[in-house]
Amino acid sequence: MYESAEGFHNGWAVVGKKQKGEDESYEVYINKAGTEMPGVKAGYLNASDFSEGYAFFQKAYDYNKENNDESIYYINTAGKVIFKSESYKFFEHGAFSNGMAAVPNKDGKYGYINTKGELVIPYQYFIPKTQYATVNSIAFSKSGYATVVQDGKTITISKTSK
Repeated sequence: MYESAEGFHNGWAVVGKKQKGEDESYEVYINKAGTEMPGVKAGYLNASDFSEGYAFFQKAYDYNKENNDESIYYINTAGKVIFKSESYKFFEHGAFSNGMAAVPNKDGKYGYINTKGELVIPYQYFIPKTQYATVNSIAFSKSGYATVVQDGKTITISKTSK
């Protein structure tokens, strides 16, 4: 039935599927009863686990369509879209951490959204250039701070930074 399955987070798990007669796999979210979340069909490896009640995904590519929507969407556990990213780079998006998620714009600068999907800290930061730095490196800590790069300098910001 499923080609792959992740663990449950906030009541939902990412599972990989392939429809009969299709070459490409895709991912959906299922609850513990095995029911798929309606309206969410992500590309293969393009669905994040839920974190703090939110996840992000990139729609599955449809080879039968001329224009595909490659946007990345943040959703809540009801499947409601709270934010549509302007960047199409899936692995550059951050999971929610302490009520905020780091999101890139099309120029690669990062800002932060809250759980309402509002961009509360504008796009102005970059990920520090270290060997192991990823978007998770700029997540907000429990104490409410994140380490980012602005104008070539590594700085610490708070959740109220503008």
